[in-house]
Amino acid sequence: MRHRLAALTAAQRREAVNRVRPYLESAAATARHVLVYLSLPDEMATYPLLSTLYLAGGNLRDIVVPWCDGSDLGLFPLLRADSPVPWESLERFGELVARDHFGIPEPKAELRNDEAYRFDPKRLDLVIVPGRAFSPRGDRLGRGKGYYDRFFQRLRPDCRLAGLAYTAQIVESIPTEQHDRPMDLVVTEEGIVETRSRT
Repeated sequence: MRHRLAALTAAQRREAVNRVRPYLESAAATARHVLVYLSLPDEMATYPLLSTLYLAGGNLRDIVVPWCDGSDLGLFPLLRADSPVPWESLERFGELVARDHFGIPEPKAELRNDEAYRFDPKRLDLVIVPGRAFSPRGDRLGRGKGYYDRFFQRLRPDCRLAGLAYTAQIVESIPTEQHDRPMDLVVTEEGIVETRSRT
């Protein structure tokens, strides 16, 4: 998978981001509170997609980003539906975000525990998840740290999980363990794969 991703050119990556927009907008249309990862260089770029998510379906929504809080994920509301100046946080992105020791963009340390930026994971309706690979069944291969696996346990049962990936990251099958939670859908530049129905 590393070789597949490394083979994607900058032009192919930009094209994929442009092509994925309508599918991502459709996936987020009914959600009010959305968590989306801030991308690493080998992942589908999410910064150009923040405005698409914020406005999906013509309704403003809270856009929350994760950060590494010890062995767990903390939450940081980057864009707020009730903001009197909706674009202020997006325009101030560089003031709010820095890279951690893994090179992952995340909220600056001095802002993480500010009471004004607290966000309860139970409020989330949609979580957009990165991965090394996904299967059509919704199985996900992560980076091996387990951050998202632990985080999923803190969500409401009806919160939808959406993998975001290049089509090149879709593989026939992925080994899973009993605790692994599959994605409800996987969004790629070629469309949405609805992977399973909730019971």
